[in-house]
Amino acid sequence: MCELAKRITVPVTMDFMSVSSYGDGTQSSGIVKIAKDLDESLEGKDVIVVEDIVDSGRTLYYLLDILRKRGPKSMKLCTLLDKPDRRVRDVHVDYVGFNIPDEFVVIPMDAILIQQVLINILENAVQHAKGMVHLGLKVFLVADKAVFEVQDDGCGIPEEKLKSVFYGSHEAYEVSSDCKRSNAGIGLAVCATIIKAHGGKIKAENKKNGGALFRFYLDMEEKEQA
Repeated sequence: MCELAKRITVPVTMDFMSVSSYGDGTQSSGIVKIAKDLDESLEGKDVIVVEDIVDSGRTLYYLLDILRKRGPKSMKLCTLLDKPDRRVRDVHVDYVGFNIPDEFVVIPMDAILIQQVLINILENAVQHAKGMVHLGLKVFLVADKAVFEVQDDGCGIPEEKLKSVFYGSHEAYEVSSDCKRSNAGIGLAVCATIIKAHGGKIKAENKKNGGALFRFYLDMEEKEQA
């Protein structure tokens, strides 16, 4: 929400709700509880409901019905992550960051730090992948590891910089007048440090059809210290 707020360029007010239907399990129970309601009225306002992840749609179906009855002028739904294969209620998402597979994955990690890694990699693409049209995030499992992939279809990384991209450099990646990744290594060096501290691996490569791909691996189970 903080990253979204930084990029909103029109006057807005923000309010928060705490809603849950999971209880003590990992699957939605369908019984929705409102722990905290809104403080402001929605009547006559253009409203965007922002979620971190949408899967079954049970919670949001109930929530959106309640909010519509409060008289907003318009209402849209935005989510960072969407699991369309999990949908059991008809919930339309207007703005989707990324689609992810139908898997409930528990990974031993510092969630805040891994979130920052993803933000750094995504922001690097937005700022420096000239010519980019598509930006994708994919999470999947390979054996005992969780794999995170971020790929774009921009200008790619100069071949001579690929091996040092995670070491942090203040040099601009001059490649052409319309394709430059400037100071990308600064944030990526932080990413590499965080992933290494988790016992994982991170790498970058250029795709054959154009663009760059960043991939890092995390163990699904904590390893015992020797």
